[in-house]
Order: sequence, then structure tokens, then C-alpha cells
Amino acid sequence: MYRHETIVLSEDRVKLRAVLLVLLGIIAAASFAYGVNALFTAEPGICEITALTGEMNSGDDFTFYYSLGSGEVSATDEERAVRSLYTQAATDAFQIFSADMEFEGCGNLWYLNQSINEPVAVEPALYNALALLENSGGRYHYLAPVYELYFSLFQSESDQEAFHFDPYRNEELRRFYQEAADFANDPGAVDVELLGDDTVCLRVSEEYLAFAEKNGVTRFVELFWMENAFAADYMAAALMEGGYTRGVLISEDGFIRSLGDAQGVEYALTFTHREENVVSNLVSLRFSGMISMVYLRDYPVDNGGSSNYYVYKDGTIRCPYVDPRDGLDRSAIPELAVYSESLSCAELTVLAAPLYIAESFDSELLESLTEAGVLAYYQADGKLCVTGG
Repeated sequence: MYRHETIVLSEDRVKLRAVLLVLLGIIAAASFAYGVNALFTAEPGICEITALTGEMNSGDDFTFYYSLGSGEVSATDEERAVRSLYTQAATDAFQIFSADMEFEGCGNLWYLNQSINEPVAVEPALYNALALLENSGGRYHYLAPVYELYFSLFQSESDQEAFHFDPYRNEELRRFYQEAADFANDPGAVDVELLGDDTVCLRVSEEYLAFAEKNGVTRFVELFWMENAFAADYMAAALMEGGYTRGVLISEDGFIRSLGDAQGVEYALTFTHREENVVSNLVSLRFSGMISMVYLRDYPVDNGGSSNYYVYKDGTIRCPYVDPRDGLDRSAIPELAVYSESLSCAELTVLAAPLYIAESFDSELLESLTEAGVLAYYQADGKLCVTGG
């Protein structure tokens, strides 16, 4: 068992404004300090805002807390306005970054995957996302054929069913994973060409197209575990552009975006640690201000993100963090939290991915990210390590 501590970030990293404490819990927490009620309410104070039901939207993966009643309008009117804008932003984000659903008039990932080897106009947010991924040098977004099988693995209802999708336990399937990863890693086989003016071209070689036809592959580009990083950034931008800056977006799979530098608001995150099959609360991390955070874990927790994993009866866990080298899920350490006051969730994600999805953890490389405004928490040798500390 590990001792549970509370760590307050120093003044030179994050300005603390200890007036209201929002407990994020293990990423998707639902309780607030000082007895603030998180049920639907039009009273001034912290309120959980949910997207309106109707069209599918990214709000299903997020918890959105907002502080009502600080402006000139009533809390009731502000709640109505925030909910309306949040619903639209969540709907747009879901459609733009979807790789498996078509939406009329939307140049999304599904549309791009249907437009092989021809220039097409995509949504500006998707163009910017693809530009970030391409400029990062990573190849994670080209693992679409592998991601589709991992999704099926995570939906399995028994170990016997999971076997049919698990490359670690199914040798024949493992060969497919490796072959798909080889294509994904080769810019000559698949690549997104950025043409400017929100126009791109998904280049796919004849050899890869033949492989795809033979194996029923219909997607070449997909965000998978990264999708909510881009959704969080998109929704946060829309809300802030609308003048709403006193809230925080929390995805169930580890992406957090605060909307602004709201006075008097402080957040707390419970940082967990897995030791073999035992998960314990390690510390409470407290922070405030304008921040983005990405918290990667190779295990599910009780109150969020369990649909992105499969746990065998023997305790073996499969997670969504897939290595482009061989198409297998892996993590260098059980958990890693990275955050920044200046970078977005998506920017943090592309920086954290090669550190976390690896055979071993490169702590020296992580330390070097401090210069880019990225700080991190991870566990090593039974204690909490903090970059830049």
C-alpha cells in the first residue's frame, strides 16, 4: 500500500486560488468541496452541464462543470446558454473526428477514408488536427485497421471471445497486426498530404490497397484513443470563444481542459498507481488556472474509461495504447500524467505518446519537455516523481 498524500503545485508553476475546490477524482469524479451540489440547478455556483439529448455527441465521454452566476445575467439564463453552446460544440466534435460515421456536409475522417488518393476539403478543425499529427512525426493515426480490432477486443464479453481479437494470444492474428503496422509505419504506403486551405489528400499505395481489400480493411486514418484529446480542445475553444471561461472539461479516458484562468477556482486530481493487479490512490494533485492535462493509464478504474480496456479472468489487461512498430498495445509504466499551462490536450498527447507507448520509460526525455512547458507525474521505485521538481 502507498501512503496517500496531498501535493500542492508551487507558485511558480501554477497560481493557486483556493476558494472553490472541484474534485476531479480519478479523472471522471463527481464530487465537489464545500458541499457544492453537482445536480442540474440554475442556482449560482458550480453546476454539471450535460449536453442536450438528440444527436450523438462527444458529451457522452465528458463531464463538464461550470461556475454559474458570476456575470450580469441570471444563473438560469447562463445555464441555458452554456448548455446550448456545449451541446453544439460536442455534436460538432463528434462528427468532425468520427472515422466510422458519415454526416451530410461534414468533411470528417469517415469522408477522408472514402476519398483515397484524391484531394478533398475537410473541416478546419480536422485539418489542424492532421497537421499537428503529421508535424509530430508520429504514426499512431495510421493504425486504423489495428484499432478496429482492438475496439472489438474491448467489447468482448468473455475470454474466449477476446481470443479472436488479441494478438498476444492469437499467433495468426498477430501476423496481421504486424503487417498492418508495417504499412502504417511506411509513409510510402499511407500518408496524409497537407495541401493548404483545409484540403488534404490521403495517399495509399496499390500494395496497401490490395492488402486492405483482401482483409476487409476500410479505414486508414483514425484517432482512436487520441480522439477525446482533440474533442476536448475543440469544445473548450468553442466555449471560450462564446465568452464562457469558468469551467472544466473532463473526459472519462484522461483528458482535462480548463476553460480559462477563473479567479478562485482550484482543481484536485487523484493520481492512482497500479502494482500488478492492485490499484491504489497514491496522491492528490491540486492545481488551478488555465491548464491542459493528459492522464494515461494502462488499466481501467471503477468510475470511468473501462470501455477502453479488456481485463482477463487471470488479471491480464489489454489497453488502447498501440505501438506503431508492431501493432501491439504496451505501456512503459502503468500511468503518466502530463500537463501544461500553454499547450493543448492534443499537443500534450503527441508529446506523451512516444514516452508512454514504449518498451521502457525514457525519464531523461520527459525531463527535457519541461523546457517546452510540460510537467509530469509518474511513479517509480515506490515514490511519486515530478519533472522539474
